[in-house]
Amino acid sequence: TVLYTPSGTGADTFSFTVTDGIETTAPAAVSITVDAPTNYAASFDGSADYVDMGVDSSLLLTSDFTLEAWIYPTGPGSGGAGSGGSIISREGEYLLARWQDGSIRYATGNDGWAWKYAGYLAPQDEWTHLAFTHSTADGMLRLYANGEETFSAVAASPTITDYLAGWNNVWIGNRQSGEASFDGVLDEVRIW
Repeated sequence: TVLYTPSGTGADTFSFTVTDGIETTAPAAVSITVDAPTNYAASFDGSADYVDMGVDSSLLLTSDFTLEAWIYPTGPGSGGAGSGGSIISREGEYLLARWQDGSIRYATGNDGWAWKYAGYLAPQDEWTHLAFTHSTADGMLRLYANGEETFSAVAASPTITDYLAGWNNVWIGNRQSGEASFDGVLDEVRIW
């Protein structure tokens, strides 16, 4: 049995010998090509890009929820007044964004639909996993960054309301009511 662990992708070679404890073979060389599994993510250039998830009733969140994404910011985003780029949003109900200073901020319909700092600075040019949660059991909003809770606050109301009833599409990478395009890569965006 020969065990090989690739050091990357592309063409590679390795040599081996076989021994039975008495005799050893001459070295043999093996050439192989290593292919990496394909992984796709959405890339945004910070200028009017977005993915429109539409208006599906499953995306209307009125009680417990989690907004989750891997983010790799490469620039400040396009939002005015320092507001950077939206990660995921349903206008008037829930919004998670990375501002130009790297701060992660949110707005929810049960908390006055105003920007609030979520206690974390997401670095540029690095992958960060974010999970923003709402719990009706304890009335808390929480942010987890790379698995660590970085923020918690009591929501003003346990029920998510809709502050902007005419804007109900869920967008990834921007927001429906105004330009705030994310600048970088978003992967594994989930709402649950």
